[in-house]
Amino acid sequence: MLNRTTVNLVSTCSTDGMGLYERGFGKRALIQRTIQEKRSREDQDDGFMLFDLGDVFNKWRKWKKAIPRVTPFYAVKCNPDVKVLRLLSALNCGFDCASKGELKLLRETIGVHPERIINANTWKQCSHLEYAREHGVKMMTFDSEKELDKVKKIHPEAELVLRLSILDPTAQFPFGIKFGCKVEDASYLLNKAKKLELNIIGVGFHIGSGSRNPPIFEKAIGDARKVFDDGAKLGFKMYLLDIGGGFPGKKNLGPTDVPFEPFAEAVNKALAKHFPDESAVHVISEPGRFFNESAGTLVVNIYGKRKKTHPARPDDETGDGKPGLAGLSQGYDYFVNNGVFSSFGRNLINYGDVPPVPLDETKLEKPKFTTTVYGDTCAEMDYCNEECELPELNIGDWLFYEDIGAYHCINEGSFNGFKPPVTFHYAAPQIDNFLAFIKQLEDAATYPEGKPWEARARPVIRERIRRGIQSRMPGAIKLRIAPDAIQEAVHPFVCRAPQDNDDFFCLNDN
Repeated sequence: MLNRTTVNLVSTCSTDGMGLYERGFGKRALIQRTIQEKRSREDQDDGFMLFDLGDVFNKWRKWKKAIPRVTPFYAVKCNPDVKVLRLLSALNCGFDCASKGELKLLRETIGVHPERIINANTWKQCSHLEYAREHGVKMMTFDSEKELDKVKKIHPEAELVLRLSILDPTAQFPFGIKFGCKVEDASYLLNKAKKLELNIIGVGFHIGSGSRNPPIFEKAIGDARKVFDDGAKLGFKMYLLDIGGGFPGKKNLGPTDVPFEPFAEAVNKALAKHFPDESAVHVISEPGRFFNESAGTLVVNIYGKRKKTHPARPDDETGDGKPGLAGLSQGYDYFVNNGVFSSFGRNLINYGDVPPVPLDETKLEKPKFTTTVYGDTCAEMDYCNEECELPELNIGDWLFYEDIGAYHCINEGSFNGFKPPVTFHYAAPQIDNFLAFIKQLEDAATYPEGKPWEARARPVIRERIRRGIQSRMPGAIKLRIAPDAIQEAVHPFVCRAPQDNDDFFCLNDN
């Protein structure tokens, strides 16, 4: 955490260790300032993660503007960071969970109301189902007969969402093989649920993560419509459509990457055709990387270097099926304090290579060399970048990686005694004010007697709710009471739609 001696460009939050930045403050400057502040600490040369909550907030605004009918249910597995969860909970998002551990995090740590949680794992352990039942989490997906039998026995009051299999050949991680039933098999499962007197409330699917095919939503939503119609014939009152995740969140798009907007357009078009507004169907989604990917910047320190030589080779003569670095005859190996047993666990599942960037801008125009960036453990397969281009660097230099806020924690552990990087959270002051206001509401939400907050809340809190928080956040967001959400552990408001003139900002790229 940065202390109050830091220059005015960066200050600190009052309670939760979140740094604040002012308009125009750049990412490189923030990295350099953080390194400077760490110099007196024991971990002075350890790597760290910068996480911009302002970027998460702006992604939420982007989502609400692009797909206003779809309520995001954030995929917790993507990044279970408590500050991210608190912010998205405050913005009235729902949450997609897959395990008892994630359910406990939301219910017991964040205090999310069970109606804003869907257990989207189609196969659930019995003890996880019992926990969901005991904590009021009813909404969950299924795709098989055996799961229906299990639910009937353990959680018969569950509100079920039938997941369909969608196979997209362009998806980096296609989910349609492991999860979901075929459309032609859905009728059998609907009839099975009817015989068991279980409640099916809707249909869901997932196009796969890393899809490059926005039109796939037309087929998927069209298939869901068929199952809705079949369910209606059996007497099910289905009102929920879950369109899954897979929405991109990168800032730096690669040559084959598809931006978010075409996916949003495809969803809107398909919904208008198959589930128009008058259908009264509530649409949710399960975005993960969309909210996190561009918010995270990893910073690592070079502590080892060696020179290597390679024969010059054109791109089409690598011999290993991988693109070569044409004309580079000399290379270097660098060793940094991160790797596949930490933030680069994604390398083990071929999530996608993230290029390193030297922090020292003066080296950007220097000659480039074939480079391998190795991780810090003794495992042979531990590398951050198997092959990339970098100028010659030295021990003690710093590299940073952008677009690494999603799935960076999937393999974090302490192999060889190396710990995961510390995360420093930052945001514009308006985000801090927003979260501080929410904390005041939470502090006033319940009392030892267990009475709901609206019966005993301090007058000053009630007055602030009436006025909104315009006085705390000039030109920013206003809040209004959501009458149907005034209950224990639910924030008693929803945010209005974002306006083009709202004065929110996140870190500059430079």
